[in-house]
Amino acid sequence: AAPHTGQNRPRTLTPTPGQAALRRAPARKTKASSKLVEQVARKIVIEERVADATKELIPFLPRLPRSVKRLVNQPRLLISVAVCRDMIGPEVTARHVGKWAVLLERWPDLADAVIAQPKIMKIAESATGNNLDGLAAPLPALPAAKQELIAFLDGETKLGPVIERLISALPATSATD
Repeated sequence: AAPHTGQNRPRTLTPTPGQAALRRAPARKTKASSKLVEQVARKIVIEERVADATKELIPFLPRLPRSVKRLVNQPRLLISVAVCRDMIGPEVTARHVGKWAVLLERWPDLADAVIAQPKIMKIAESATGNNLDGLAAPLPALPAAKQELIAFLDGETKLGPVIERLISALPATSATD
């Protein structure tokens, strides 16, 4: 008998692990592609919202460069959370999130008081004109930059109606109002 060289060996129908993986690759690729498309779409939405939120920052940029950087970075993080939690909707806008970032960075004592008692935000925003003196009881010590705070509270975007949603990061679909 002649020695067997392996050339005439019958082919097996069972695929090797590598072949099986290659056959499954299109399904995995489609799933990965759709996930990638979803991530890119989410990133575009976040960038659009950050651009809108940044409009609230411009009038209240701090003087120190490090503080400016921190303030500019905060809306990106807050907007990312807001988009992931579906917070942005008819009630809470990107501008609300931007204004919340300004409050957290520029007036942290006031932000802490608002987190503890959200009604303080409505009280502060309803104060008329340049008179914040009547707010001394519910508010922490007012900052030296009182005029900036007055301009912040008198701004077009009001946090009072949505402050609890911002504090708790509630989705737009679970309105408690």
